Order: sequence, then C-alpha cells, then structure tokens
Amino acid sequence: MGVSDTKGGNAVKMISDEVFHRGVALLWDKLGFFAYDRFHRYGRGAVGIDEVFEGEGPGNLQLSLLYTVYDPENGKLESRAAGMNRDYDPKWEMVVQYVRADGSVRTMRLRTKEGARHPWRIWLFEALG
Repeated sequence: MGVSDTKGGNAVKMISDEVFHRGVALLWDKLGFFAYDRFHRYGRGAVGIDEVFEGEGPGNLQLSLLYTVYDPENGKLESRAAGMNRDYDPKWEMVVQYVRADGSVRTMRLRTKEGARHPWRIWLFEALG
C-alpha cells in the first residue's frame, strides 16, 4: 500500500493520495475516535498516518496512527500547519499528516461530512461502551 524510503536511518512510509483518501473514507470512525481521544488526553495536535495496509482477510484495510501534540511555544511547525492546529474544532474536525508518494509531507484539516459521525460523538459512544 505504500513505498518505503530511508531518511536518517529510519524507514519513512510514503502513501499515495488515492490510498490516503480510501483509508480515510473506509476508516473514518477509527480515525475520528483516535483523533478525539488523543485531543482529550493530550490537547491539540495532528494525527499522523504512518501506514495504510491490508489486514487479515480481503478488504480489511488498517491504519497505523500516531499523534503529535501542538505546542505553540516550542513547536517548529510551518505557519500553515500551525494555523490548522490552532484553529480546528476537535468535535467536528481533525488535522492529519502523512508522507506522500513524492516524499513531501501533506497536512490537511478534515471536517466531518454531512451525515457522518463526528469525532466527539464517536469517542463519546465508545467511552460509554
């Protein structure tokens, strides 16, 4: 699902835009839960999509996620990404980042589409169990 490259001795997994969009569409609830849960625990930040891969069984798409806390005092985000992290509404939106197939980092502010469950609602229903 992705291409690997080595930068500074660490493998960097690159994701095509097509695979990214497919992963977000199919796994919105998982992504929304993770984004709001990390916001609730640690504060504002960006969800890093490290990898999109096929799990066990056909069509079982999975995401490998990480979370980077937005720290305006010590952060070194470029201004556009810093603005997204400062301004997003965590109940309805999330900031995501991934390494594109060309090696560039893409940062996006995703908002819940009409009719879908928003991150806070997903998190709340999971927390209430």
